[in-house]
Amino acid sequence: MRGVVELHPLNPGPRNTLGILLLAQGDPAGALLSFDKGVELDPGSVWNSFWRPSALLLAGRAEEACAAFDRITEKGLRLAGLAMAYHSLGRDADSRRALDDLEACCAACDGYKIADVHAWRGDKDAALRWLERSRDQHDAGVTFLKYDPLMQRLRGDPRLAAFLASVRLPPDR
Repeated sequence: MRGVVELHPLNPGPRNTLGILLLAQGDPAGALLSFDKGVELDPGSVWNSFWRPSALLLAGRAEEACAAFDRITEKGLRLAGLAMAYHSLGRDADSRRALDDLEACCAACDGYKIADVHAWRGDKDAALRWLERSRDQHDAGVTFLKYDPLMQRLRGDPRLAAFLASVRLPPDR
């Protein structure tokens, strides 16, 4: 992906993808550099507006992440981010309220993002139920499961291996 960024330095898309891959490798600082350049190139990118604060969250900067998630204009992404950030800040009632609102507005179309939130909050049972629902919805988010850093709390769960097999993805190593 670094090669793609070099070939297309003014295209923010590859920078966003590189940032996500860097997050998956456990490098939130490198991801933030990539996302920052992406924001510079395309300030209105919806996905960058979600993944940059996710990198802050993964870097342990929950207060900053919370403020950045709160500025997202796309309701589902804002609620998902806030639910995770509030959880990280120990604001459990706020986290639950944001998650309830997310489920109310996005259950029919974004089961994967709801699964992300449940995984972040450590509720593996709910995360796996929402993953199954996202599979049944043909939610494209499932294609990110193998390297989604927000799903890290599911790693090693044997039910995740079964789910990966059900969507024809190789098991975790």
